[in-house]
Amino acid sequence: MRIFVNEYTKIAAYAFLGIIFSYASFYLIANIYHYQDIRKEVVINTKEMDSYVKTKHNLERIKRNNAINVDSYNGGIDSFSLLNLQSALTDCYDSMNNDVFKSLEKKQTINIKDVEVLRQTLVNDVVNSCLIGNLYSVTSKDSKYTFLENDKKYIKLEIDSINKRTEIINRQLNNNSSLYFNTEFATKNVYNDVDDTFQYLLDIYKDSSNLLLEISNKYQEEVSSNV
Repeated sequence: MRIFVNEYTKIAAYAFLGIIFSYASFYLIANIYHYQDIRKEVVINTKEMDSYVKTKHNLERIKRNNAINVDSYNGGIDSFSLLNLQSALTDCYDSMNNDVFKSLEKKQTINIKDVEVLRQTLVNDVVNSCLIGNLYSVTSKDSKYTFLENDKKYIKLEIDSINKRTEIINRQLNNNSSLYFNTEFATKNVYNDVDDTFQYLLDIYKDSSNLLLEISNKYQEEVSSNV
């Protein structure tokens, strides 16, 4: 009886080890194919992408607006508050016109890693640092920027919308990070996902720069009309 139990235990143990080995082998192979997919590249030309060109143009205009001299301002907003807004707009410009964004102009191909870098930049520099960290405060009821009074609700809705769209794409990227075998269908999806997601992220980037430009234009008009 004892011999039978020992033999049965050995068989069960070998079977369990076999299952573990098969499971580990599957994920090892899947990871190899997934690594190959990550290295796949898509040809791009940002100079022909409306979202990139528009964002770059917006940033150039924002830089000019922010450079206006506020020393001669004689309007109804105290100088401290006005300088705070100028500083916030400048910080936003720097956050958006970062090294990652500027490097896109020279890229000829992108892969999944490039998409992830752009996503992180969008989340950290554009949404969190600029829109939420610097611009959200102008929507408060205690804000002293009277020239933005009629735009507070719109600005808040735009920031919330951009933030929500960013969260959606984050979830989609996380859901698409599952491992799979390298079939022709899977490969095609990798290419499509890289291209489509890259374009989608650039669209959010463009809309963020549109909002920053609108606020920057209002600021520039307020200063230039009260000198």
